[in-house]
Amino acid sequence: MLRDLLGSQLPLPPSRVAEDTVVEQVAELLTSGRLHVHAQKMEAYAAGGGAASGKESTVAFPISEHQRRNPEPAPQSVDLPSFPARANLSAQAATLVAAAAAGIPFVPV
Repeated sequence: MLRDLLGSQLPLPPSRVAEDTVVEQVAELLTSGRLHVHAQKMEAYAAGGGAASGKESTVAFPISEHQRRNPEPAPQSVDLPSFPARANLSAQAATLVAAAAAGIPFVPV
């Protein structure tokens, strides 16, 4: 914002001026009286978002006007089996246990 203030005062574009120089130039404009700062009165707002003036404020989406939505049922997830239906799981478990007991790495082919 300070660079924008200096845009009409400096021969170089303010984007090429170092930050310290920008601050010094603004300070010089203030002390010379060529730049004046005027405060504007601002409205204070309460934490709820309404004006703190004590007046009743309008709310963009009042809770009293919210309509309940009927939640849609959750989609049924299908848990696919990890093994084929004809797999002999007890034989596979016995093979893995025997390989582990013998210290042989088992790598399915």
